[in-house]
Amino acid sequence: MAMGEIFSYSLVSGLLLLVMYPVYKWLLAGERQHGFNRAVLWLIYVSALLLPALVPSLRGLVSALSPSPHAAGIAEAGMPVVEMVETGRKVMPVVFLGIYLAGVAVALALSVVTGLRLARVIGSGERYDRGDYTLILLPAGAGIAPFSWLRYVVMGRDDHEASAEAIIIHEKRHLALLHWVDMAFAQAVAIFLWYDPAAWLMREELKAVHEYQADEAVMTSGADIRQYQILLVKKAVGARFPSLANSLNHSKLKKRITMMYKSRSSVSRRLCALALVPAAAVALGVTAVPAVASLLAEASAATVLPATEGKVSEISIVGQTSVSDAGGAEASTTITINGEKHEYKKSPVYYVDGVRQDDGFDLSSISPSDIKAMTIRKDTPETALYIELNNGDSGDKTVTLPQFPGGERGMMEWIATHVVYPKDAQKAKKEGRVVVRFVVGADGYVKQPEVIRSVSPSLDAEALRVIGSMPRWEPGVNNGKPVDCQYTIPVSFKLQ
Repeated sequence: MAMGEIFSYSLVSGLLLLVMYPVYKWLLAGERQHGFNRAVLWLIYVSALLLPALVPSLRGLVSALSPSPHAAGIAEAGMPVVEMVETGRKVMPVVFLGIYLAGVAVALALSVVTGLRLARVIGSGERYDRGDYTLILLPAGAGIAPFSWLRYVVMGRDDHEASAEAIIIHEKRHLALLHWVDMAFAQAVAIFLWYDPAAWLMREELKAVHEYQADEAVMTSGADIRQYQILLVKKAVGARFPSLANSLNHSKLKKRITMMYKSRSSVSRRLCALALVPAAAVALGVTAVPAVASLLAEASAATVLPATEGKVSEISIVGQTSVSDAGGAEASTTITINGEKHEYKKSPVYYVDGVRQDDGFDLSSISPSDIKAMTIRKDTPETALYIELNNGDSGDKTVTLPQFPGGERGMMEWIATHVVYPKDAQKAKKEGRVVVRFVVGADGYVKQPEVIRSVSPSLDAEALRVIGSMPRWEPGVNNGKPVDCQYTIPVSFKLQ
């Protein structure tokens, strides 16, 4: 996966976290149902990381299940016009990609430093094997609050002498529930989404749940709760490791003490988690807004490396079939051979190696690299185009045009099944052909979509949205190098 794709992916993931975190904080964070809340936090994480990959499929499913587009109107894609072009990279996506990668590097470096410091502290203490865990005792007055990590329980000798039982019960609960796994995962997400405040707040919520679970273990052990609370107050100061370990003095004491006296939440309160579903739907809906989809497409195409050189001085063949506003083919064809355009009022008759082809012959079905020579005859009653193939020779393989998965037919079917006829356009009886120009980048992703022939704001926006959400193409190739190719596609909207 290219850096630009990772950046775009992170933007959608970050948006999902940003929308779902407030729902959790508002409806669930204050409930005494710690195991359930931990599971919900994991669900939010997993949803934020998996749903971006499913966005195209989800949009296709919505389009397929929605009856409104086909009940009132249809949308059809015409044949594309394509040309290879030299395109410059937009500056801002590259700048933002650079900032993102720099932020990831800084966050990763800080996490590594914290991990090294943590390992150094563990390595500096005296070890005592206790079977299911290893006790690490630090010198008295070390100034580090008790904490646990992996299978280690770490505390100062003064803490061990004063309150060893309660501390060990607390920290062993962290180890038994594998809270360190949560911390490692949450920190990885925070590095990936360093710019998103929700990523850091989610990590703190996860830590708070851990402390609630460990506090509850002390409460049910029969320990003196008041003495334990005094211990927490005493340990409110002291160094802790915010990114990796569970420290005894983590989280606000007032909240932890309040939670100890709170009654367990009823099972019905768990239904509040269902509010996360519409929240996620809203976030995904935002990514479908044409302006946002276009920005995500540009972010996907961004790269910090120099752009591939792709200037093309001549093109072997470019075929064009125009499409009328009514959705039918117009009787005209333009063929470009080595930079020279040949326009016909009627489609020419094609001969391949001397064999006349059927009327439905598609010139784009032959790769330019497979053509040895072409001759156009205009002195006959019907314009004829004679094509001589290489017949297995290597030939001059200079140009290969981009290919949509499934070819041109697959592209037209994909657009037709993913377009949703806007309701306001249906109501206003708007129809017509929106012509969209875009670039299939050297990396195969669609970028820079723009409307060059408008019909109405809503129809234009829908055409842009669909084009901008296209799956990855096989990029065009010139002299063995991937190049940018500019496409123009008419999308016809017609009311039934």
